[in-house]
Amino acid sequence: MPSLTRIIAQNTVIQIAGKAVSMVFGLLTVGVMTRYLGQEGFGQYTTVVAFLQFFGIVVDFGLAVIIIQLISARPAETEKLASNIFTFRLVSAVMLFALAPIVVWLFPYPAVIKWGVAVTAAALLFTSLNQIVISLFQRELRMSKVVVADVVGRAVIFAAAVIAVYFNWSLLAIMAGVSLGNLVNFALTFIWSRSITRIRLAFDWPVWREVFHKSWPIGLSIIFNLVYFKLDTVILSLYRSQAEVGVYGATYKVLEILSTLPYMFMGLILPLLSAAWAEQNRERFVDIMQRTWDVMLIMTLPMVVGGMILARPIMVAVAGPEFVESGPILQILLLATGAIYLSTIFNHAVIALEQQRRMLWGFAAVALISLFGYFMFIPVYSYWAAAGFTVVAEVLIFIISMVVVYRTLHRLVSLASVSRVVAATALMGLALYLLILIQAPFFLMLLLGIVVYLLVLYGVGGITKGFIREIVGR
Repeated sequence: MPSLTRIIAQNTVIQIAGKAVSMVFGLLTVGVMTRYLGQEGFGQYTTVVAFLQFFGIVVDFGLAVIIIQLISARPAETEKLASNIFTFRLVSAVMLFALAPIVVWLFPYPAVIKWGVAVTAAALLFTSLNQIVISLFQRELRMSKVVVADVVGRAVIFAAAVIAVYFNWSLLAIMAGVSLGNLVNFALTFIWSRSITRIRLAFDWPVWREVFHKSWPIGLSIIFNLVYFKLDTVILSLYRSQAEVGVYGATYKVLEILSTLPYMFMGLILPLLSAAWAEQNRERFVDIMQRTWDVMLIMTLPMVVGGMILARPIMVAVAGPEFVESGPILQILLLATGAIYLSTIFNHAVIALEQQRRMLWGFAAVALISLFGYFMFIPVYSYWAAAGFTVVAEVLIFIISMVVVYRTLHRLVSLASVSRVVAATALMGLALYLLILIQAPFFLMLLLGIVVYLLVLYGVGGITKGFIREIVGR
């Protein structure tokens, strides 16, 4: 029988490979849009998405993690739980996303943004429904079909953007293509989920009450999270030009693409943490958390350091020369990305430990600090203030989630692997710096940086032969 490490690793590799392909389509789509729309047009696109994500985060309510938690504890009730939670999401999502095109007319946006919200609301609706279905695959550690659906959906969005540019269509046509791609992604995932369970409309009120009771602390936390993670773009769009929103939005798009990976990875780990805690097996819980920390650290440090060194070439490659000024903003936001990667471990551990309520005060405090900073400094310092306070918020959440886990377990992860990862990252950074001095091509620098990092990490024992054998099953 394959080991747990091998199953998780193989699912992670599948996700990384699929996410890499999706990321390529995502970055190509951003590149097509930024070059076609320019700073102002892409700023309008960013404003539409940010406004709708406000409603999307409110409707999230933590249901994607609650369904994993409940089904892990009661696998015999999978169909009943999945059907009721899906219906709960469907009803709330339709209500909120129908409200968005009405509310946007109260804001001083140009007409193209207001109509863009109406056209794109369906895209966020399909995404919110898809999150529930994906949770079923995460629970079963069967992510290959989810990856395929995501790649196909991203490909449809890219093709729609190319067609819109070719025929010189407007921003609204591109937004319609986003909705179509998200529909295809959701439809494929939903159809393939029948191999796990049958999802139907269900109104079992005791289940709804239980779900609401368990999810409201997470939902409230997510709403607080909305303040520091999304409201910066909305406030920027109200006080500064759409061109500035476009510069910030192009950079933030890179952060969003990078930030999907840790949440997908932790979706695989959460059922294991929940099961260990349900059995009151603290040693197993800490062991899973430790392995997760080691893997996440290996991914995080080189991404942050390498990304900061190559920030300007990355933004030119992604968005075009017009967005070269986004490079320094990316350097700042990569610090936030690193904090997100590491904090997802402890955020999901908090959920598995059922300590969501103890996180509320932390999320509320961070939301208030961020809100104050955004309103005080964005009107004066524009996207620099938005990026800076995003870093502050994510670092604070990282610290607070660690404190909550420690107070519950009275233990945290070992930092023994940090020195090896730091050494490999430092030598990778030196190699990248030398490659920049000789003006090596961007993709060559990227490839050599990865090779140097992995070789040094293996050399210092950050990756062992035993770990590799366990993953490949030999």
